[in-house]
Amino acid sequence: MLVGICPLLGLLGTVLGMMDVFDVIRITGSNSARSTATGVSNAVITTMAGLVIAISGLYFTRRIELRVEEETRRLADLLHFD
Repeated sequence: MLVGICPLLGLLGTVLGMMDVFDVIRITGSNSARSTATGVSNAVITTMAGLVIAISGLYFTRRIELRVEEETRRLADLLHFD
């Protein structure tokens, strides 16, 4: 479940970061490329972090699932019904 939530949290961080960028533009009345680029960069980092965590989480989740399937088969082979 957490693997599925990570990209959404990253997207939430991006939206909040972009809101901060627009807030700075509103307060200063200036939309200089430097301040906008810094804010956008900070906002996009949260998306990247969410995706990296989700992708690596998918890898480990799949490994655990395969291990469970393997152990289930092994235990089923050990059970003998008379």
